[in-house]
Amino acid sequence: MTRIHLLDEATVDKIAAGEVVERPASVVKELVENSIDAGASVVRVEITDGGIAMIRVTDNGGGIDPESVPMAFLRHATSKIDCVDDLLSLHSLGFRGEALASIAAVAKVELVTKTADSAHAVRYCIEGGEEKRNEKTGAPEGTSITIRQLFYNVPVRRKFLKTPVSEALRVHEIMTDLALSHPAISFTFVTNGQVKLTTSGNGSTLEAVSRIYGNEFGREMLEVNASAGGMNLSGYIGSPALSRGNRGFETFFVNGRHVDLKTGSKAIEEAYRGYTMQHRFPVCVLYLQIPPGMVDMNIHPAKSRVRLVDREAVFNLIRSVCLDVLQNRGRVPQVRLSEPVTYQKKAEEIQKSSALREQPAPAGERQPAGDARDKRLQFFMDQMRDRVMNYHGIDQPAKTGERERSAQEQSTEKTDEQVQAEEQISLFQNETQVDRTDRRYQLIGQLFDTYWLVESDETLYIVDQHAAHEKVLYEQTMQRLRNKEFTSQMVSPPIVLNVTPREESVLKERMEELERIGFCIEPFGDKTYAVTGVPDNLYNVAQERLLREILDEEAGFSGRVSQPDVVLERIASLSCKAAIKGNTRMDAEQMNELLRRLFALDNPYHCPHGRPTMIAMSHRELDKKFKRIV
Repeated sequence: MTRIHLLDEATVDKIAAGEVVERPASVVKELVENSIDAGASVVRVEITDGGIAMIRVTDNGGGIDPESVPMAFLRHATSKIDCVDDLLSLHSLGFRGEALASIAAVAKVELVTKTADSAHAVRYCIEGGEEKRNEKTGAPEGTSITIRQLFYNVPVRRKFLKTPVSEALRVHEIMTDLALSHPAISFTFVTNGQVKLTTSGNGSTLEAVSRIYGNEFGREMLEVNASAGGMNLSGYIGSPALSRGNRGFETFFVNGRHVDLKTGSKAIEEAYRGYTMQHRFPVCVLYLQIPPGMVDMNIHPAKSRVRLVDREAVFNLIRSVCLDVLQNRGRVPQVRLSEPVTYQKKAEEIQKSSALREQPAPAGERQPAGDARDKRLQFFMDQMRDRVMNYHGIDQPAKTGERERSAQEQSTEKTDEQVQAEEQISLFQNETQVDRTDRRYQLIGQLFDTYWLVESDETLYIVDQHAAHEKVLYEQTMQRLRNKEFTSQMVSPPIVLNVTPREESVLKERMEELERIGFCIEPFGDKTYAVTGVPDNLYNVAQERLLREILDEEAGFSGRVSQPDVVLERIASLSCKAAIKGNTRMDAEQMNELLRRLFALDNPYHCPHGRPTMIAMSHRELDKKFKRIV
C-alpha cells in the first residue's frame, strides 16, 4: 500500500499554477486586472510569439510598497481582503492572492514598481518561484511586469499551447473584454511590435465598441439603462440588423468582470425572438451591477463564471429591458446601393496621388519637365476616363459648362404633382425607424405578386406580404390567447402521447396552463397521455407537433429559469400557417387593410420567425443610382 506523504513546495506551486495559468491569455488577464485594481488609467500590454516568449504589462497605477514586493509573490498573499466575511462585499477584480505566485512558479518574472511616496523604484526578479534579485532602480510611478519563457520548467504544459498566432488571438480577445469592461482606462495592445488595439480611455462605452468592432457597430447600437431589485443594467444592444451567426458577440460584465453568463444569453435571445431570424444571435455589451451579497464571484479559479442567488430576477431584468428598447427603437433594414465610380471622382483621386508624388527630389536626381509631366498625367487621366466609362456603360462626360448647367437644373428641379394618400396612419419617423408621428404613406402597388411598394416622405418601403400577414396573425392569436378568448374542440380519435420522464414532469407542470387555453389531456397509462381536445382555432394545425415542440423546449430548458409564455408563443407561431403566401395577387383594399393592421403593432418590423417584414430605400439612394446626383 502506497504511503500518504506531503508534496514539496515546488510541486504544490506548479499544481496551483495550473488552476490559474492555462495559457498566455490567462497571464495577461491576471496582470491587467491587478493594474486595474491598482487604479491605473493607462495600461499597455506587449507580447512576443503569442506571449509564449514574452509578456509585458505596464501601468501608471499606485505601485507596490517596496517592503511588500517579495510578499506579493507568495501564495494567498493579497491586499484585497482580510477575512472570509470580505468575500461577501468584494469590489476588486483580484482577491485570492494566487496570480503572481502561480505565474512566478512557471516563468521568469521581472517586476519594476514605484509608489508615489517612494524615493526610488524596486526591481525584483524571480524564476520558477525562487528569488533572484531585489534591488533599487529608477522608474516612473506605476508597475511594469515582464514574463519570459512561460512554462519553461513545465515542458508538458508548454506542449499543449497552440501556435503563437492562435495564442495571440486569445490574448486579443482578453484585451477586448478588458477594454470594454473599463472604457475609462486607455488600453494599448501590441504583438510582435505591431499595435493591434488602442482605446482612448475617455469613459465612452460606445466609442470603445466602435474602436474595437468598427464603426458599423457604433452606428447600430441601442442604449440600455434600467434598475430593478437593487440591480442596475446598462450598456448597448445591437439593432436586429447587426445580428450574428453565433454567440461570440454576446458580452456580459457582472460587477466589472467579464463572465460567461448563460442566464443573460438566454434572456437577451428571448427578447430578440421575433426580431431576428432563426439561428441568428444578438449583439450586446451589457453591464450588470449586482449587490455583492446576491452573487458569488469565487466559484471558478479564473473567475469566468458566477453563481446568482436569484437567476430569475436577473433573467427578467435583462429580457424586459432589452425587449422594451427593441419595441421602442426597432428599425427597418435600409438598402444601400453601391456608389457608382465616376470619372470626376477618379480624376480627383489621381490628382491627389500625383500631388503626393510631386515632392522635391533628392539632390542629384533630375525631375521631369513640368509640361512633359502634365502631358503624361493628362494622357493617363484620359485612359482612366475611357476605361471607367466603358466598364460602366455610360457616355463620355459633358463639357465643363454643360456639367455646371446640368447641376444647377438638378438643384432647382421640383416635383410637379403631389399624390394624395387614400389613407393616413402613423408611420415612419425617418428612413429607418418607425414612429407614431403623423406622416402620410401611399400604397403604390404590388410587385411580383409578393411585395408591396409603399411611399412615405423621402423613402420607398418594400413590404413582404407573407411576412406581414404572418406578423398580424401571430399578434392577433397571442392577444386572443392572453385574453382567454378560446374554446375547446374534441378530437376523435384522441392523440396519444408517449413521453419520457423529463417530458412527463414538464407536462404535469404545464398541465393547468394547457387546459386553460383549450387542451384536454388525460393520463392513459404509464408515461402515456391522451389528448381529447384542442383549442378550436388550432383544430386544423398539427396538434401533436405543437405539444411535442412545447415539451422539447421546456425539457431542454431544465435547470434554468422558465421561459415566459412559451406555450402561447408556440401556439401563435403555428397559427400563422394560414398567412397569405407569396405569388398571390391582392387588391388595393386588402393591402391597405393589412398595412393598417401591421403598422398598428408595437413591432411591425419582423415576422414571428425573425425575417424582416419590410426594407427601406431612400430617395437619395435612388437618385445616386440613376446618376441624378454624384
